[in-house]
Amino acid sequence: MTKKILSSVSGEEKNNHEPFVMSFTSQNTSVLDRVTCNQKHLCPCCGTCLSEWGTIHTINARKGLCPVCGTFERQRAVCYDFIVAPPKSLTKKGAAVAYFGPHIEHTKLLRSATPAMHLQEFDYFAQGYRNSPTTVHADVQDIPLSDESFDGIIILHVLEHVPNLDKAISEMSRVIKSGGFIHHETPCYYDLDSLTESPLKNGLKPPSNFFGEVQDCEKYRKEDRKGICRQHDHLFGYTCNYLKKAFENHKFDCSYPDITQDIADRYGVVPQINRFRCIKKWNDSLNFKKLYWTQLHEKAQEAAKLLGFDESLWDNDSTVPIFSMPFESLGAEMKSAVNYLGLESYFEEARQNQE
Repeated sequence: MTKKILSSVSGEEKNNHEPFVMSFTSQNTSVLDRVTCNQKHLCPCCGTCLSEWGTIHTINARKGLCPVCGTFERQRAVCYDFIVAPPKSLTKKGAAVAYFGPHIEHTKLLRSATPAMHLQEFDYFAQGYRNSPTTVHADVQDIPLSDESFDGIIILHVLEHVPNLDKAISEMSRVIKSGGFIHHETPCYYDLDSLTESPLKNGLKPPSNFFGEVQDCEKYRKEDRKGICRQHDHLFGYTCNYLKKAFENHKFDCSYPDITQDIADRYGVVPQINRFRCIKKWNDSLNFKKLYWTQLHEKAQEAAKLLGFDESLWDNDSTVPIFSMPFESLGAEMKSAVNYLGLESYFEEARQNQE
């Protein structure tokens, strides 16, 4: 397979393939410009400069294959999004990331990125799909991980195969930490009553006999020969808005990528809303003093600073003068910060020590 892919690259394009390491640091948003590329396309995963994409031989053959690293649009979208706007939890060294529906070469490229992450592949091992020896068998509806043990999840073209969407999202929410991310892509239909832009940016056009938000592929497969249910192992088709709301119902904040058509053409990604990133909301009852300063998200750091903490005081479990004051004497903004960070007990401890 690898030899066949490499043989399709012209000599000129081979010369335009420079050593390339992805960098997921928020300070370096121009990393893609490090590769000198005068060709039409640039792969954001391996840095190869190309005159055209290779052919993806699926049910409907199309141009979209990187002939060097073998990535499709969905994998290149992960590379591009993580380079240009990396999730905060990914920018720390050693971030633990679970990858459902992994692509072998894509996994290797992500593992070589900086800062280094701990990337673990999971797959259901359905017949007809390739997996690396390091892939762990797992059902996304019953993930074999402890609560809040991962910083993020990548899940690409998996949820349309899953019998219970709600259970799968609930499990993903369980295993990632507050503030962690899910980079998600699932083929979906746009909503006919909320179409505001071209179908390209709003998902697939639903079949004429599809009404509602969920399509049972067992019922629609014969009629839906161009849509989601054309593939024999797809169980459900969803509208894009339904998928986004399903994640938001499990306390995620979700947003679509902001990608122009020019960017999509250049880097071989698709600017559809079948792809979005979700951040798990923070639990207001969580005691943030259990976390290091660098683990706090921006809102938590702002609340801590308002109470007189800086990084060194926070990490050393120090107290600050504010705890010697009666809680009732604090202003509304400070009370809100105390409640948000779960530090009410510190005021009680200070009162008891004084007595």
